[in-house]
Amino acid sequence: MSQDKKYLTLFKKFDSYVYYLKNSYEINGFLFVTLLFISFLALVPSVGHKYSYKVGDIATSDIKSPKDLSVYNQEATEKIIEKVKAQALPVFDMNLEILENIKEKISILFEKSRKNLPLKKDELESLKIEFEQTLNFPMNPKDFNILVKNKFSDELEWLVIKLISNYMNAGVVCDNCSVFKYNKKGIILRNLSTNEDKIVKNYTVYKISEIKKLLTKNYFEIAGQIRQSSALKKLVINIAASVIKPNLQYNKDESQDRVTAMVNSVEPIYYVLKKNEIIVREGSRITPETLIKINAIKDDSSFYKVLKKSLSILILFALFAFIIYRMFIYDLNEGYINGRDVLLFLVVIALSFLTFRIMFIISNGLSESFKIGYQNIFYLMIPFAFPSILLKIFINEKYAFASVLLISFLSYMLGGHTLFLYTLLGGLFVIIRIKCCYERFTFIKLGLDLGLFNTIIILGLNFFIDKTSILSFDIIFLFFSGIFNGFLNAVLLLGVIPIFEYTFRYTSDLRLLELGNLENPLLKEFSEKAPGSYQHSILVSRLAETAAKEIGVNSLLAKVASFYHDIGKINKPLYFIENQDAKLNKHKNLTPNMSALIIISHVKDGVELGRKHKLGDEIIDVIEQHHGTGLIKYFYKKAIELSESGMKDEIDEKNFRYPGKKPSSKEAGIIMIADIIEAASRTLQDPTSSRLKGLVKTLIENILNDGQLDESKLTLKELTLIRNSMINTLNSIFHQRIEYPK
Repeated sequence: MSQDKKYLTLFKKFDSYVYYLKNSYEINGFLFVTLLFISFLALVPSVGHKYSYKVGDIATSDIKSPKDLSVYNQEATEKIIEKVKAQALPVFDMNLEILENIKEKISILFEKSRKNLPLKKDELESLKIEFEQTLNFPMNPKDFNILVKNKFSDELEWLVIKLISNYMNAGVVCDNCSVFKYNKKGIILRNLSTNEDKIVKNYTVYKISEIKKLLTKNYFEIAGQIRQSSALKKLVINIAASVIKPNLQYNKDESQDRVTAMVNSVEPIYYVLKKNEIIVREGSRITPETLIKINAIKDDSSFYKVLKKSLSILILFALFAFIIYRMFIYDLNEGYINGRDVLLFLVVIALSFLTFRIMFIISNGLSESFKIGYQNIFYLMIPFAFPSILLKIFINEKYAFASVLLISFLSYMLGGHTLFLYTLLGGLFVIIRIKCCYERFTFIKLGLDLGLFNTIIILGLNFFIDKTSILSFDIIFLFFSGIFNGFLNAVLLLGVIPIFEYTFRYTSDLRLLELGNLENPLLKEFSEKAPGSYQHSILVSRLAETAAKEIGVNSLLAKVASFYHDIGKINKPLYFIENQDAKLNKHKNLTPNMSALIIISHVKDGVELGRKHKLGDEIIDVIEQHHGTGLIKYFYKKAIELSESGMKDEIDEKNFRYPGKKPSSKEAGIIMIADIIEAASRTLQDPTSSRLKGLVKTLIENILNDGQLDESKLTLKELTLIRNSMINTLNSIFHQRIEYPK
């Protein structure tokens, strides 16, 4: 008995701490900072070696690479970059739109002139001005008369366009254009109309200042054997030369962008160092190449760099953790966090971070001992999914998802992006895979499913990084690692869950199944000492379980908690009407205040019995809250009747109310409703469907009006579903039977 008192004292202390934890922002902040510090210890890199050599020195000891390291070879990389720059070709834009616009203007002008012939003197003068403005070519009356005399013929129009096209299709440039110096090297010719590129060498282009000379020289070669007067030939050449414009231009920005893109595409040259690779042996001379490698190792593990990395990790992790805290842990509706849940979350994450860091160190050692092609293959055996499974079972999906993100962050910092994907996908899989755990074999099945899922992830990652052949021994070992990972998670869960249940007083589905066994010693004692209350609890469990399923909350918790909600009546069973004989009423010789005190005491007695038998906080909360602060109406009214004046004001209503707490969960709210409805339904003389419906509706409204469900988070829609569910269940309990013949 003294041992039980000792446990009760410890539990009370824990309760007071959890209550303070729930309502103290200082403690919440302290827990958050503690998590950051522990996580920082798990993530912080170690300070490495100090070397001081220069080229030509003799190494005083063997120097090894402490880890896989890529050392940047600046000299070799810069040589490649210079070579790329030298090979880069300039970009010249060919704008054929200019030619098309000129051709269109000439065609429109000649066609319009032909249509308006013959023209009057004033019309001829107007047309001459239009020609000059369109062609940007001053025309004397003599030249214009030549055009009029030839009636602006199609042949003349064709000849002008032919001469223009011959040069502008090839490309006309300004006199200071640099295209000519790239003739041998080549240029990139970009057609602005089609946005197509082509590389050309020895490209023929024409300077704008040489166009007239070239037209004169090559006129007959271009125009063919068309017979023309020298005056007409000269006029055509002058018109063509006046309208031809540069249409090939150096694009400095595009050329520079392409050079930059080519330089950026150059893969830096690295010396790839493997872990424990010998850089230089004792007694060997330090060469420029080995000095680069030594300095890289020294720089990577210097105190300043380690401190810088550590601070960056701490800042990033703090921001990451804070966002997760606000998104998944901090209850925005309640304005505070659940202390026990946060404490469990903290312990699980902190222990996981430290344990996984140790496992990383062990994995590195095993990777050195076993010469396996896949680097750090033993990482895949680390049970990264274990924290998320544990938090999903004991708390909810939000906490589990938060743990997946944090553990994935750890795996990325210690193992890179492939391990990050492996951890993230595995953690998310177990969250959606595990729904409820009604038997221990569920964990074995979960482990097998996780192992199979891990092999699929490994196969996908293997294809992505193209690391090993599918038929090699390494891939078989990879698959084994993934399967072993799932098995290890299952074994850890089977061993650890009871410890966390006992330490943090959580009630898992497995524990609920154990408590829900009607052969449980406490329930057996309940059925023997208070049979009426026991039968009442069984019926309440039926009502509560069905209603909980209807609104999608934990129906197993609602059922099992209902079994124990009146367990406190074991101490004084005959003071409760359902356990009394018709002729015996223990309250007959008691005052209403004393009777109410005895009735109220069954809540306190039930809480103490729940703690003594380690029922778990979820069930103990229901025992404590299933009456809320409800009024014991029978004895309250009796006290008023027995008072001298019969006035309510003389009777303190608080003495006839349960001390609370009010239901703080949906399951507790459902059980309160089921408890009241089941008790009241026994008073009906003729429990027809309509009477049961009216009774349930009235009782729920009374509970609501009394404010008993204010903290239960039950919505009006859910209350409607609960009401309909309980009406249906009561109808099935009180169904009518046929009268058997005598």
